[in-house]
Amino acid sequence: MLKRKHLYWTSCAAYCLDLCLEDIRKKPSIAKVLDEPKKANCFIYNHIQTVDLMKKYTQGKQIL
Repeated sequence: MLKRKHLYWTSCAAYCLDLCLEDIRKKPSIAKVLDEPKKANCFIYNHIQTVDLMKKYTQGKQIL
């Protein structure tokens, strides 16, 4: 930086947003809201019979 004084350091907006969202995710109330659907999604996709039922009632659509 000392050699090239005309260059400026700028932060990446996507990285800053990612850091903000990680901090928000750590709040207990937000974590609960995000974890419950994640558990349901894992349950559905880890059991083939449940996947078949889901496909039957959603006309083959994914829930993601």
